[in-house]
Amino acid sequence: MRTSTKLLGDHLWSVQVIGRTVEPINVSGMGQDEFDTFARLQPASARSCDRERPKQTEAIGMSGRDTVRWTKGYTQSELDRAQRRFGLVFPPDLMALLRRRRPTNGHDWTDDRAIRRALEWPFESLRHSVENGQLWWSEWGRLPLTARAREEALREIVSRAPKLIPLIAHRYLPEQPHESGNPVFSIYGVDAIYYGANLNDYFEREFTGWSSKPWPPQVKHIPFWSDLVERFAQDTNTS
Repeated sequence: MRTSTKLLGDHLWSVQVIGRTVEPINVSGMGQDEFDTFARLQPASARSCDRERPKQTEAIGMSGRDTVRWTKGYTQSELDRAQRRFGLVFPPDLMALLRRRRPTNGHDWTDDRAIRRALEWPFESLRHSVENGQLWWSEWGRLPLTARAREEALREIVSRAPKLIPLIAHRYLPEQPHESGNPVFSIYGVDAIYYGANLNDYFEREFTGWSSKPWPPQVKHIPFWSDLVERFAQDTNTS
């Protein structure tokens, strides 16, 4: 068991990380223009990619002064198609949530192009961090000499990590382990943090503030992604 300490703004927190599992991820390249466009769509307030389907919304009260806007959930056939289309298995808590309701500013699982871009984002943002000299772990060996070689090496590394399921903007839920209670990550290159100890905890923090309530003493460890969080925390706290 390890402890991860993360500084975000004026907030210092630490969590213990537990558990181990690995699952491949498949991503395809994103051009510079696409990357820049997608990056501009990633504010902290998390703009919606769900713009095509008409919405029926309801206001659901949460802790604090804010209100989360929700719309009706997906049909089972829509969720089954999305999982087949993108090679994913939604954890039980996410499946139950999306059947019941979904956030209006969440990614739209009926919009294949938008979902594909959202699935590519973690890899592409990490690739840009590599190219900017912000990321290359010693256990990966020597840094390849060309951009193409670096991309191929990083793709192989990320392919061994659990797949990430997009929620809102650059917030992601790991597919593995296939169980409820996985943490939610905010991934923006090496700027990686936990944004929720689990799905319910995440939505409270997304809409009422990252530090709106105390963090639990333990957060489940997800291979690679939790390591990314821990190393970013260490780099931030020592800089």
